[in-house]
Amino acid sequence: MRNKLTDPSRNVPRYPHFKLTREPFPRLLATRQLSNDNAEYFGAFLNRTSVRILIDFLSRNFRLRACEIEIDGSFPVPCTQYYEKRCLAPCVASLCSRERYDEAVESVRLFLRDERETLRSRLTGQIQNKAAQLEYESAASIRDLSANIEKYWADNRLRIWLDDAVDTYESESSKDASAIYLVTTRGRRTLGSLAFPIEPGSTETALAAIIRGFYVYHAPREIRVPTEFPGRLEIARSMSTRFGRKIPITVTNAVAVTAERALRRERELAELRSVSKTTNRKAIGKALKVMLSLAKRPRSVAAIDAAHISNTAHVSVAAISFLDDSLPDSFSYWQSSEASELDTITAAVASQRMRPDLLLIDGGPAQLSAAVKGRPAERQKSSMFIAAVKPANRHSDISHFLTEAGVRIEYDPENEACRFLLTLRDAAHDLANSVHRLTRELAFHYELAAALPSLSENERMMLSLRVGTLREISSLEPAKLIEILGNRKGKAAAADLNMYNAGRHVRVLPLIIPIRYTERGRNADDLIPIPAHRKLM
Repeated sequence: MRNKLTDPSRNVPRYPHFKLTREPFPRLLATRQLSNDNAEYFGAFLNRTSVRILIDFLSRNFRLRACEIEIDGSFPVPCTQYYEKRCLAPCVASLCSRERYDEAVESVRLFLRDERETLRSRLTGQIQNKAAQLEYESAASIRDLSANIEKYWADNRLRIWLDDAVDTYESESSKDASAIYLVTTRGRRTLGSLAFPIEPGSTETALAAIIRGFYVYHAPREIRVPTEFPGRLEIARSMSTRFGRKIPITVTNAVAVTAERALRRERELAELRSVSKTTNRKAIGKALKVMLSLAKRPRSVAAIDAAHISNTAHVSVAAISFLDDSLPDSFSYWQSSEASELDTITAAVASQRMRPDLLLIDGGPAQLSAAVKGRPAERQKSSMFIAAVKPANRHSDISHFLTEAGVRIEYDPENEACRFLLTLRDAAHDLANSVHRLTRELAFHYELAAALPSLSENERMMLSLRVGTLREISSLEPAKLIEILGNRKGKAAAADLNMYNAGRHVRVLPLIIPIRYTERGRNADDLIPIPAHRKLM
């Protein structure tokens, strides 16, 4: 497969692709744009729902990392993605070596290329090698991966490769606007569609340019066009040579019913997009300035929500969204053992390294006062805090906003600033609950790290599998630990457990790292992973 575009300056709308980054421990990202960045690209893939299912499938089965941290194997414990079986944890050297990670990357590469026999042979060989080395647990893991891949291939609804699809183009011109439309079909099923705006009167040359630039890593079974254009036969020959199979580009006025309906729908969507109002961050900032009577538009806005469930593992989370176009969206969270939700909010605000111009607090006057209490003195005049107050018995809505001065501002669903704040509030709320859930459900693994800091994560897991619960491990006699771990490790573990049983250990909280399955700024934010039916999990 080629790794470079013939014309990198051409900004061609695209179907979803996958990208393997050029890093020591590569990440796999969904994207709709291609760049000359020396990465490996695979695709295109359709339909969108199947692509979203595939992202989840790849994450659960091949377990490549989805974080943006620098990997050197020095982490003492893995993040929660490892315990949720979505990452091999190359950040912890004892859990995943570079060799093991590279094996997973190569398997992903073969899967996305749809090189089925090569992948089957590779996995069979790995199973046999692991069994010969008496590594039966690893052999069973690879066997399960192979079985899941076969189940995926057997489900025709999840066929995302486009080598058997047909691409149909149609054009529409007027003195005001012109466009070329593409629809991809397989039999009677529409897989996807795109619109390419062009200059009026340039249909033939634009069609040639689009086809030359669109098929970089994939090609359909046939391409159907509405008119002759320069270089049609040469482009067809070039594509056939490049992809190793005949790819006809046929001129036809007869469009299949399925394609005709999809083309009509894509025209309507393109018209809606052309008249819809696009709101950028600067515009939202101006709307917030007017809504809140600010002296200047806020360049950064954040929302904070505190999760406080069953009086355990209090977690405060700040979801940050920057309105400055030069900065990316981001979020952070802060874990606390404060006695109350209000104390948690106060401590979280005081701890935040990022200081937004505008902070939205999910709650009422009490929560707002708690946040103001935690604001650093030097930020008193340069930042504004407001509360998002819920209506009675409708916790997903906002009835009004409340400023520090006690001014009430009604929520207006037609106001873009209000809608933005609702979205940001929801992001903070979802993140707080997600972090709280992970902290509660996966705390055991990190409690084991707190009890046995002298052991590697791999050794702790081995001990847990052999002995059982942390309570059972903590009651082991030193002689038994030495028998299992050897003299040096056993004595160190015994000393660790003495500290733990005496309550003098250092608490280890679950490590929750921001993850991302789509490439930033590449029009792929709608490709949120979704699980398939259980038999593929």
